[in-house]
Amino acid sequence: MKDGNQLVRVEQIAQLAGVTVRRVQQLTQEGIIKSEKAPGEYGRMYDFLPTVRNLLMYYREKADKRSGPSESMEAEKLRHESVKREFAELRVQRARGDLFDVAIIEKVIGAVFTRLRTGLLSMPMGIAPLLREREDVNEIAAIIEGRLTEALTELVNFDMAAFKAAGHAEFVAALEAEDNGEVDAGTDEAG
Repeated sequence: MKDGNQLVRVEQIAQLAGVTVRRVQQLTQEGIIKSEKAPGEYGRMYDFLPTVRNLLMYYREKADKRSGPSESMEAEKLRHESVKREFAELRVQRARGDLFDVAIIEKVIGAVFTRLRTGLLSMPMGIAPLLREREDVNEIAAIIEGRLTEALTELVNFDMAAFKAAGHAEFVAALEAEDNGEVDAGTDEAG
């Protein structure tokens, strides 16, 4: 025992810290606090000030570890904020008409290719009567090329502005309606 030290029993430390005597003994075994043999006393005693200081530091570090956000938590928060920002940007793009659902695009492309297919398949019956009495190969080729060019030009000239301006569902419905009318128009030309 050093001069000026105030030695206290394990029960007093436990009461002060609000823990059990067994916990104080565990903290001693872990080296967080130190006990010393007191002369003439039974058992071990604790130097009051260093013990209280070590307990305060121990519990402060423990509390900091629990309450302070970990690096992984901070990284997760940053990722979450990034995703929220990207989602907001996508909503703005969608509102401006710069972004469309894949299902809608698939319907539009399907409708456009259906129109192309219908136009190409109606060509033989539309061209055959025009070619029946032609003998000049260049003239026949020019007629066929003209009809192919018409069909392909319609595909190339897809009106994205009309697609954006009209509601997506309405645009697809209009394309499908034109397809139904176009089949009849193509066969009319042939006759």
